[in-house]
Amino acid sequence: MNTRSIATGIAALLCTLGTARADTVSLLTSFPPEMVQVYQQAFEAAQPGTKLEVIRKNTAELIEAVRRAPAGQRPDVVWASDAGAFAVLAREGLLQRAPQVRNAGIPERVGMYPMNDVDERYFGQALSGYGLMWNTRYLQSRGIVFPRDWSDLAKPEYFGHVAMASPSHSGTTQLNVEVILQSQGWQQGWSQLMQIAANCAAIADKSGEVPAGIAEGRHGAGLVVDFFAFSTRARGAAVEFAYPPNTAILPASVAVVAGARNPAAGERFARFTLSNAGQELLFAPQISRMPASPYAVASLNARDNACRVWASTRGLSSQNIWTKLEATRPNLHSRPRRSRIDSALALWTES
Repeated sequence: MNTRSIATGIAALLCTLGTARADTVSLLTSFPPEMVQVYQQAFEAAQPGTKLEVIRKNTAELIEAVRRAPAGQRPDVVWASDAGAFAVLAREGLLQRAPQVRNAGIPERVGMYPMNDVDERYFGQALSGYGLMWNTRYLQSRGIVFPRDWSDLAKPEYFGHVAMASPSHSGTTQLNVEVILQSQGWQQGWSQLMQIAANCAAIADKSGEVPAGIAEGRHGAGLVVDFFAFSTRARGAAVEFAYPPNTAILPASVAVVAGARNPAAGERFARFTLSNAGQELLFAPQISRMPASPYAVASLNARDNACRVWASTRGLSSQNIWTKLEATRPNLHSRPRRSRIDSALALWTES
């Protein structure tokens, strides 16, 4: 084989590899496999020949994965619940401005909190409500009253029956911590958090481990994001969920990574999640999330089971939940005392 033939063969191989890469979207996410699989199947069906490569990490690992990857080798899309993670990545120049993926039907705010980044680097894709999940059979068998407020998990009868994720690993749990601190005040908030931690039988590395442990009857109650409870209940588990009087409903976001391997493909996936078709997927029983799009505005086709899920949550139906988001009272947009929160969390998790 002569030199020209070898060169031609190498060029053809590189072309093939480049095409394969161009047809692959690399997704970095903290979401559970059940949720991602629904989107993976729908996206690949809508984009024939395109494959979604999924990389799952907790929030802290997700941020580090983007930071450490060299430009041109980073994942294409980041998709997660913690709004703080997106703020960090955007501040470090690791998210790409992508106004073309935006869905104009999604409002600018949810309650007092901005839905999208003002510089159009990340966009609210679903809503996350923060609250309490419990196993009804577990608590009933022990004569423990079902929790309705954060303070309930600090009561003596809950000793050894609580689970939560580590706020140093889970962004959603850190938001839970911030909600309690902002609603209770610095001194009383930390006192309550320490009492809850003392009642814990387990402090998990990942937020998804908490609802799993509650559903399996290993723990009685815990701090979770609402969709974990709703999707678990949809699978038949004996669990319930409540939003405490002082909580928050915040956007889970999607963003295209700056320096991604395939930013054009990343934009296609981000646009798909924000489209009406992508928003309707949130009603799948294995996801059971509130969409970022108001149902009436987007004419979303809410499944029957979704209507029952939302109607069972503080009397909010699928048609009026957007007009009754009373749970957004704590204004987490300002995030006061953030450096003190980080310092205290470090001491807590290291002790």
